[in-house]
Amino acid sequence: LSPVCLGSLRRAASINAEYMGGTAKVTSEQRRRVPHHLLDVVSPGEPFSAAQYVTLAQKACQDVVSRGKVPIVVGGTGFYLKWFLYGKPDDSKQPTPEIREKVSHDVLDIKGAEWGHVISTLANRYTENESGRKFLECAQLNNFQHLQRRLEILEMYGGDVPKSFLFKWTTEPARFGL
Repeated sequence: LSPVCLGSLRRAASINAEYMGGTAKVTSEQRRRVPHHLLDVVSPGEPFSAAQYVTLAQKACQDVVSRGKVPIVVGGTGFYLKWFLYGKPDDSKQPTPEIREKVSHDVLDIKGAEWGHVISTLANRYTENESGRKFLECAQLNNFQHLQRRLEILEMYGGDVPKSFLFKWTTEPARFGL
């Protein structure tokens, strides 16, 4: 679930904000009263990554700010929000179709097992180092799409976690000119 951004709720405590939507989709009437962003950008079932979200959300926030409004980010998961606020890892290297197929097969093969067993088994297949194991252990509980992406990263980088995927949460969050 991607976070939703932002900005113009004149009727709510006179805060200038507009809203970028996600899971609890607003009605057409609500959308007429308050601008919303990032609704219906992909079809259900279509792949959509946190990196894609960040790119779109940044553009939308910049647009909101350029119109003198204040962006507000609400909802979604902490994973998307962290990338949005603190920056995304270098995602220029994408998995090949062969890597995606291999990882997908491995995940489907073990899906349904107890989560701890899933992580342990897949960690043994994909990495030989502690940072790789911890990278997999940080996958959201029972979120196989999140786990699959982490396995793709490990497979692309030979079982190591690239430094660009290890966040340093001491940095300042994005401000978008505010």
